[in-house]
Amino acid sequence: MTSDIAKLILRVSVGIMILFHGFDKVINGIDGIKQLTVSAGFLEFLAYSVFIGEVIVPIFILLGAYARAASLVLHTAMQCFYWASTVLPYLNFRFCILLCRF
Repeated sequence: MTSDIAKLILRVSVGIMILFHGFDKVINGIDGIKQLTVSAGFLEFLAYSVFIGEVIVPIFILLGAYARAASLVLHTAMQCFYWASTVLPYLNFRFCILLCRF
């Protein structure tokens, strides 16, 4: 019983926190994300995946529907945003892609 309440509190707090980030991007736009995506070497339309990671996934987490799968998608999205904003701008991205092919 206690662990169920703890999981509920964690799910609700993470879901609300990420959902507010998503609503900010819905209201103010994702121009910064587009610029970050292009500067990292990705295509611009991939910036729209931020809506999946910050609007749709938190709704699933809040509702408890597919919460584990939604958490995995959220984790993957957060890792991609982290790498695209901190590491990839300092690397020669095309060279990294070339190395990954071998």
